[in-house]
Amino acid sequence: TQLGSRRLQDFVRDLLAAVPVVRTRHPATRFVITGGDPPPDVAALAAGLGNAVTFAGWVRGEEKLALLQEAALLALPSYAEGVPIAVLEAMACGRVVLASNAGGIRDIITHGETGFMLDIHDLPRLGEAALELLDAGARVRDEIGRNARRHVKTHHSPETEVAQLLSLYRGVLEKRRA
Repeated sequence: TQLGSRRLQDFVRDLLAAVPVVRTRHPATRFVITGGDPPPDVAALAAGLGNAVTFAGWVRGEEKLALLQEAALLALPSYAEGVPIAVLEAMACGRVVLASNAGGIRDIITHGETGFMLDIHDLPRLGEAALELLDAGARVRDEIGRNARRHVKTHHSPETEVAQLLSLYRGVLEKRRA
């Protein structure tokens, strides 16, 4: 999905609204938003926040890994999702994910244990939730990150995903034969 889509524009706006809230107590915090180029109105909102926000464009490979390793947390205030790869990648890197409870996200994050979730209708509280995580300190975030990494390794490794997919296909084939 591109950053220009309507849905992404909306949750980027929610993220940008959280920036001043977070920076009240953590003024050095930077927000790096990945994906395509922002539409002009979103870029204008971000410009008003000075150097707090960077649009990194599409990132892959080592660049993505470096961003995840530097991050204190990954925020995904989405309104509709399947199982977002960005969430799984952040969890695999041992990062805390702060996300809305949209779609498949609630199937991979256990609130307070492997990440943090906000109700879709509570996204205006995103800044406050980010503050809670930042104020909790690195030790708490590291523990949640370890739990997240363990969860992804156990339930979402390539081997596990392939085995589940093969099982699904076998079940479908058996039903067709019957």
